[in-house]
Amino acid sequence: MWFTIGFQSFQDGVHFLDCHLKRLQGLLAARQQEFTELCHSWRKQHPLLRTK
Repeated sequence: MWFTIGFQSFQDGVHFLDCHLKRLQGLLAARQQEFTELCHSWRKQHPLLRTK
């Protein structure tokens, strides 16, 4: 999971994030888009549970 948001494996289960990598903005945008799509899909399947 850590790799999907830009973390790199180090050692002994430690991960680090290089904040200077340009691809982080792209990864963040992709994860936000996936989350938005999941939210829309859930709302379509559960229309009575939405708040107005």
